[in-house]
Amino acid sequence: MQLLTTLRDSLEPGGGRSPEHVRHLAALQERLGGRSYVALLGGLLRQHAGNERQLTLVAQYLDLVARGAVQEFVALLGEERDRQVRARMCQVLAKVGTSIVPTLMGWLDDSRWFLVRNVVHILGKIGDDAAFNPVVRLLSHPHMRVRIEALRTLALMDPSRAAQPILPLSRDADPEVRLEAIRALGALRRDEALPVLRDVASGAAGAGDLSLREEAVEALAALGTAGACEALEALARRRVWPWQRAERRLRETAAAALAARTDDEDLGDE
Repeated sequence: MQLLTTLRDSLEPGGGRSPEHVRHLAALQERLGGRSYVALLGGLLRQHAGNERQLTLVAQYLDLVARGAVQEFVALLGEERDRQVRARMCQVLAKVGTSIVPTLMGWLDDSRWFLVRNVVHILGKIGDDAAFNPVVRLLSHPHMRVRIEALRTLALMDPSRAAQPILPLSRDADPEVRLEAIRALGALRRDEALPVLRDVASGAAGAGDLSLREEAVEALAALGTAGACEALEALARRRVWPWQRAERRLRETAAAALAARTDDEDLGDE
């Protein structure tokens, strides 16, 4: 890594080197960032378990050589079949950090949903705000796995802004996306989520899935505002018929959430 650092520093302006010398050094750096060399990094991650030091060294290599190295590494990520190796490659790219965010964002339009999902995951780990709006656009991606990864990433990037774009996914066509959206809204604990959480929990939003409605109850409990507690109280007191098992279970869940919240408040007063 010392040699690569020296090579990079040698290309900085004001080094006193002749233009021809600089061109040779730049060509060397470009070759080190080419497919053949970057493929060796992928092979290294494929052959070994990928301990922390190894991942860090690969990330440092990508950071020190030409910018095209990251492009080649992402291309290899899209071709890699081994799930564990892909996970290590994602870890490496996240370690490189914010300098590669523009390169990563260039892959968000790729036709391979699995690669887009991986890139979104990496952007979430890096956490650069520059990627927030590009990831928001992926909430309408055709593949549900990309939509789920996008909403998770937004919640990581900026919890204060994530709730608003996530709200429409509570009515997504895919039940797994709806569930993940409700979970995220509960974790974010933002006031703007209250109307959606209340409607889903009560069934007013047309949500027939009991697990989704129970998740909304838990999200209301996590929100903990006066409006959220009122919604829980209304659910806990709702009159249901004996044969309405799902509604009775939901009522019990709301009552338990209220009781747990009251217990927590009592403990806080001690």
